[in-house]
Amino acid sequence: MSRQYQHSRLSPAPPSSASDRDRRLSDALRQVRSMFDTIGEETRTMRQGSGTNDSKVRQYLRELEGVREQLTALETRHRMAKEKYETEIRQLKDEIDVVRQQQFREQRDRDQRQLQQQQQLQQVFPPPAPGSRIQRSPTPDRERDTRHWAQHGGLRPSSSAGGRTAPI
Repeated sequence: MSRQYQHSRLSPAPPSSASDRDRRLSDALRQVRSMFDTIGEETRTMRQGSGTNDSKVRQYLRELEGVREQLTALETRHRMAKEKYETEIRQLKDEIDVVRQQQFREQRDRDQRQLQQQQQLQQVFPPPAPGSRIQRSPTPDRERDTRHWAQHGGLRPSSSAGGRTAPI
């Protein structure tokens, strides 16, 4: 807080009586004393304000220290939670890998068994030669169906006829 002081100019006094000089000297001394008192009051106010500011600064520093401690604790908790989740994620990924490997092995085993069964069937029933006509052997179901169609006038059910029968 700076304040500029207005100084009154003291001009040389015209030749006058001693009482005028004393009065002017007293006025000048009163002005100096008034300026001195004003400056002293401002200094005291600034010192008191400085003490208040110092206590405010100390209070803010304590608050900042508390915030720093809370932030450090929060970072520690965050890091621990993150490590826990990362560990859990790794374990779950490992479990998924194990399950996938088991599924892969099971599918591979099924495929191998199916291939072996097809090879065994081809050994028992070899595929027909190219260009040859396939003759079907009668099965009990086929013979029954043939007898049934013959009994009903040579008609058989047709899926494309909308439930109506079609001639044989």
